Amino acid sequence: MTDETVRPIRVVIADDEVMVRGFIAGKLAHADGIEVVAEAGNGREAVEAARAYAPDVLLMDVRMPELDGIRATREVARVAPDVRIVAMTGLAVDEYVGSMVEAGALGFLPKVRVADEIEQTIRIAAAGESFVGPRAEVTRMIAEAASVAADDEQAEARRLYERLSPRESEVAQQMARGLKLPEIADLLGIGVTTVRSHQGEVLAKLGANNRTIAAQIIAKAGFGPDLFPGRQSRA
Repeated sequence: MTDETVRPIRVVIADDEVMVRGFIAGKLAHADGIEVVAEAGNGREAVEAARAYAPDVLLMDVRMPELDGIRATREVARVAPDVRIVAMTGLAVDEYVGSMVEAGALGFLPKVRVADEIEQTIRIAAAGESFVGPRAEVTRMIAEAASVAADDEQAEARRLYERLSPRESEVAQQMARGLKLPEIADLLGIGVTTVRSHQGEVLAKLGANNRTIAAQIIAKAGFGPDLFPGRQSRA
């Protein structure tokens, strides 16, 4: 019988942080049957490395300069369709991971798990298997990202609204209802000129260029009519 040489799994590491690339390369240096053939510092270099080295697995950071991970993944899928791509992210919540999977990545690996799971991840990807667990986590991460963004918008709207004086707040709420200046004046028992002055202060303090934008900010702050009927209210 003759000994058969098993071809190692060829890997390219694409990350814009030199220390991250070095850490991963160091972890894989003594991994049985895995060989790092190239490194890339941005998405464009990742595409070129995939084309030049034809690796089995490409570890692709989600956020990189010149060409982000999403576009780089699409390009690799076009020029080197046999390369299996694993998305990596260092963020606790990254809304772009789902787009990476849609672009062609088999799954993703949070960088906090690299030390423990990088070898297993590469072997799974090299076998062409998708990551069922990470795909489920992608959904969770996207949902968390959307929730965080909504909370941030609401907090910022409330911060701006709290800059208004009590009278400006009254005017702002009627502006959000769509009332015209004379209608607001009649409702509050003040002159139209005074309402116009308060409206100017409201727009300035909310950082709004017009009444429509102001109404959106007021609604997000929770002090006006809901201009977004499809949105679920927050307790």
